[in-house]
Amino acid sequence: MKRVILLLALFAINALVAQTTTSSNQNSSEQVNTPATVLANFKKKYANVSPAWQMDGDNYCAKYRDQATNLDHIIVYNQYGNLIHSDDELDYESYLKPITDYFATTYPKEQYTVWSCEDDAGNISYFSKRSSGNMLWFDKDGNYSATKPVGTNKISSH
Repeated sequence: MKRVILLLALFAINALVAQTTTSSNQNSSEQVNTPATVLANFKKKYANVSPAWQMDGDNYCAKYRDQATNLDHIIVYNQYGNLIHSDDELDYESYLKPITDYFATTYPKEQYTVWSCEDDAGNISYFSKRSSGNMLWFDKDGNYSATKPVGTNKISSH
C-alpha cells in the first residue's frame, strides 16, 4: 500500500512539474528581460510607443500596432542594442505595382499582406507570407526575387 501511495505522489509531482514547465515556456514572451541598451535605442526612435517585447533566437523584438493606421511593426535588435532590421506592414494603397501584378498573375485568388523590411544599412526589400508557409521576397523595386521557407524565428520574418 505504501508503494501505491508513493507512486501516486511521484506521479502527481511529475504532473505538476510538467504543467509548470509548459506554462513558463508558453509565457516566455511576457518574461523577456530586455537589456537597457536595447530599450534606450528603441525609445530614441519610438518615444511614445509601448511595444510587446519577445525573443527571436538571441534577438530582441519590439512588436506594436500603430493605433492610427492599425498596421503592425516589428523592430529587431541584437543583445547590444544594435538594430538588425525593422519590418512594417504596408497599407494596400502602398503596395508597389510589381508586387500586386505578381500576385494577380501568380496567385490570383490568394489574399496577401505585404511588409517592408529595412536592414541596419537602410536597404529595403518587401515580403509576404503565403498560407503555404513560404515567404515571397521582392527587391526594393517590388520585383520578385525569391521564395524561402519561413525560418524558425517566431516573431520576425528572417
